[in-house]
Amino acid sequence: MAQKKGGVEGLRAAMEGAAGALRGWPAETVQVVHHNDSDGLSSGAILTRAFERAGYGVRRCCLEKPYPKVLERIFAGDGRIIVFADFAGRIAPLIGDLNRGRNLVLILDHHVAEPATEPLVHNLDGDLFGLEGDRDISASTTCYLFATTLDAANRDLAHIAAIGAVGDGFFVDGRLVGENREAALEAAQQGSLEIVEGGEKTFRPLSLKRPVEGVLAASGVTADTSALQGLIDDERRKDAALFADRLEAITGQVRDLEQALEADDLDTVGAIMTANHRILIDMGLSHDTLIRLCDLAREAGAPGAKLTGGGMGGYAFALTPGKELQERVATAIEKEGFQVIRATYGA
Repeated sequence: MAQKKGGVEGLRAAMEGAAGALRGWPAETVQVVHHNDSDGLSSGAILTRAFERAGYGVRRCCLEKPYPKVLERIFAGDGRIIVFADFAGRIAPLIGDLNRGRNLVLILDHHVAEPATEPLVHNLDGDLFGLEGDRDISASTTCYLFATTLDAANRDLAHIAAIGAVGDGFFVDGRLVGENREAALEAAQQGSLEIVEGGEKTFRPLSLKRPVEGVLAASGVTADTSALQGLIDDERRKDAALFADRLEAITGQVRDLEQALEADDLDTVGAIMTANHRILIDMGLSHDTLIRLCDLAREAGAPGAKLTGGGMGGYAFALTPGKELQERVATAIEKEGFQVIRATYGA
């Protein structure tokens, strides 16, 4: 059995040690391997931003699980920095056997875990410190804590941690708890998230009839999301009536998209996504590269595509029902030199 002690303070201390090892390691590129669900994608986003801010190049690999053949390829080299997010906590001893002291390895997970048996493998799984992975701390919040250990300025990534926890349903009596809640409260204090308790706004997981595939495409454009509020305020001042009409249209699109998703009407979902992106373009919240990515996706057969997140950069999301269409769209975008993540929702 894994020894459990220390709570979040113990986890933070272990992260300090891992961050020190990271700073002393000579590699300039980090390989991030993360899960393909909401928590895993959010984890990958947090780590990518944190490592890039620290001056590292980042290579990402999005997986359903750490397959043995993939692990063999990952550990074929020497002198690398390898980070696992939202899985691998339980197989830390196996990873140590594969690594054999050749690479610096960090594991940022929240599932049931086993301690690492090799000094260069740092298992930063909250389960080893007495935190319950199905309620107290998600992988995305674990990655957020590590990001803030690297640099306190990464506190602005708190909203992504909350998205990962919410997306994976880490609720106790309808609310986030533990470190997940602390991240959400931090995001709310920053103005990037609103928390409403006991009011009309509630979270309800969608009931999908089947898993739905999609492609996330990285624009390579970094946006200053802190400037978004000013842009939105400018739009409101320029034409208050038009601004109100656009907000009303977006509200209706959210409602219609929810209904279409639960009815498995994915053509309608795609049409709503594209129409929503058109509104965001008109409001100045998109970017030429995001527009190009969405065009590439639709030309390859995606029923719809739009920016995701705050806009002005970051990622575009294309709806690609079915593995064949997902691969076709992903390949078409990759051929143009962009990085993609193949994801499945509702799996």
